[in-house]
Amino acid sequence: MKSAMTRLALVLDIALLALAAAPALAAPAAGRPAAEQTASPGDDGATPDDTSDDPTDTADDGEDGAEDDAAEDDAGCDDQDAVNPFGRWHDDRDYSLAADFEDDLEDWTLDGGARAADGNERFDVGDEGDSNSLLLPAGAAATSPPICVPDGPASARLFTRAATRGRLRIEVIAVDADGTRRAGTLRGRGHGWRLSRRIALLHDDGVEQVALRFTAVRGSWRVDDVYLETAA
Repeated sequence: MKSAMTRLALVLDIALLALAAAPALAAPAAGRPAAEQTASPGDDGATPDDTSDDPTDTADDGEDGAEDDAAEDDAGCDDQDAVNPFGRWHDDRDYSLAADFEDDLEDWTLDGGARAADGNERFDVGDEGDSNSLLLPAGAAATSPPICVPDGPASARLFTRAATRGRLRIEVIAVDADGTRRAGTLRGRGHGWRLSRRIALLHDDGVEQVALRFTAVRGSWRVDDVYLETAA
């Protein structure tokens, strides 16, 4: 009898010890099957890497910007509007506008008092709202920023006004290459605004840009609406 009581007490002690250890076991979270009780954030609390595309990700902005810049550079001299401004003078060639002198000419090199001044060529070949032209007092000079020229021989036409016996020298300066040449000399005839003849802008093969320099060798000059013939 005493042995049976001893065994019963031992069984009860083991049962009590098992009940005491039961709260330490993790209980399943309410509303989720026990099979899904895997840590979605990771054991250290960090969210796993998301490999899906993020529409707000700007990590590649620098590369995209570089590609855009390259596209603009590639467009360069090829992206010019062709117009036919001299039809009334029986010139049906296509030209692109190189200068109309409507801005402050901050990109030009101006010497001897050269500047943009009130007074547009009277034919309104450009925009009807244009109101300025280039003023070149005697001895003054103005050099344009780089201007794109078509492949092969190119020519220019422009409007000028000068007193009789005035003289305007036009020079072509190759950009990124050596060489300056005189393209032509215009003479004043004292008859108000006039359209110039076609002035050859000869340049070496491979030269894509030139600068034009206008110098009032004799008398005061006005220059307006300079157009370059586009490639055929």
